[in-house]
Amino acid sequence: MIARQLLHPWVICRERIPSRPIDRAEMVVLIVSVCALLLVGALTMAVDRPSPAMTAVSVRSGDTLWSLAAEYGDPNKYILERIDDLRQANGLKVGQPLYEGQVLRVPNVQHSTSSFQRSTAGG
Repeated sequence: MIARQLLHPWVICRERIPSRPIDRAEMVVLIVSVCALLLVGALTMAVDRPSPAMTAVSVRSGDTLWSLAAEYGDPNKYILERIDDLRQANGLKVGQPLYEGQVLRVPNVQHSTSSFQRSTAGG
């Protein structure tokens, strides 16, 4: 018996725990539990995903959506996509003018040091 335990310890465990088929209620509980764990995992991944960074930029004289989109935003995106991102982030309509002193929220800020000083200085 000792030699058998040393060579095959899982055989002893199997002998102690009787196996029985899983009934329908246990299968439903198992399936619901697995689905709940997958859902929690998916929601956790969605929450952990970084959202686009937003910062406030004060519009200066001569600024346009094009110039702001060229200065800020994801450099890997096409300029018109950046302009659309600016419009959507600020609820602007096509052709709506910008006013000096207007504060815009800018998504995906990618700017130089001088631009950063400009956006935080507010003016």
